Amino acid sequence: MIFFNLLVIILMFYGYKIISFENGLKKNKRFTTLYPHGASVVIAVRNEQNNIDNLVACLDNQTHPNLEIIFVDDESSDNTVNEIKKFSHLKLLHSSGGKKQAIKKGISAAKNSIILTTDGDCFLNKFWAEKMLAPFINQENIFVFGPVLYRNEINFFHKIQSLEFLSLIITGAGAAGENKAFICNGANLAFRKNVYEDSFFNITSGDDVFLLHQLKQKSKKINFIFDINAVVYTQAKNTLKLFLEQRKRWSSKSLNYIDKDAQIISWLVFLTNLFLILILFLGTKNQIITSLIIKFLIDFPILKNGAYMFKKERLLNYVLPLFLFYPFYIIYVAIVSQITNFEWKDRKYKR
Repeated sequence: MIFFNLLVIILMFYGYKIISFENGLKKNKRFTTLYPHGASVVIAVRNEQNNIDNLVACLDNQTHPNLEIIFVDDESSDNTVNEIKKFSHLKLLHSSGGKKQAIKKGISAAKNSIILTTDGDCFLNKFWAEKMLAPFINQENIFVFGPVLYRNEINFFHKIQSLEFLSLIITGAGAAGENKAFICNGANLAFRKNVYEDSFFNITSGDDVFLLHQLKQKSKKINFIFDINAVVYTQAKNTLKLFLEQRKRWSSKSLNYIDKDAQIISWLVFLTNLFLILILFLGTKNQIITSLIIKFLIDFPILKNGAYMFKKERLLNYVLPLFLFYPFYIIYVAIVSQITNFEWKDRKYKR
């Protein structure tokens, strides 16, 4: 009974947060003015030979007329460098020591005051740069993040990942609308170069999130671009191992969060799912059913909202399997990420 009572209390706080984020979705501003100046796109790549042609085609097709494109190779062992060299209009730099150092080197070399970042395996809408740069017409706007979604989900595992990833994006969007932004993705960022140069963080993973947190502490203006034309698309992982390694990498930084909103939501998600698992094994039938219904009623509305906004309605067919799988997955990743190292791009990192 004590576990059930505790879960109900936690669900009250969790529900309050999720409902506030759902309200925040409606508060995100729409930006339509064309940013007239140049911007620099920085992409750190490692072993992306099969993706370079598609990404360059997306970048060359952008409607924004003045983009400097900088690729920074992070010690690729395949043919990535030669693929980039095929395009004479690209700037190619070389770096060692991981993605953090590659991004830093690219930003330092950028000639423009606004930086856009994405990843080597991404697909970009032709309006992407135009939409992401629009807020910078206002000098007060210094950091912008946009939606990242999966595409070409061909099997059940891909679709479950896509729905789970959508839940992260839509939660982050809602939090930004409430001026409580706590999560973003480096595959779709734009910021003023000087704020990056002034930032400080020494964590293996999470430059994007820690930059957001530091700027937020300084009361800097942060915006989410709630526009389907600003979406950056990437691919779901093909194996459970790759999926879990990615999520371990993302979760490994959570104990280093300095932002109170990030800390609160991280603990609420962890405790909600931990006690939900305890109820599943220790609770009565009525307690289990009641707990699952309450959790579903909290999560589903914001997820449905996001699915329709980003034209991912078909993924709602996979809500139930994700709902049942999620508590076990999130508790596993949260614990394992804090006690083990992780791999990324054929490298092993200490947390």
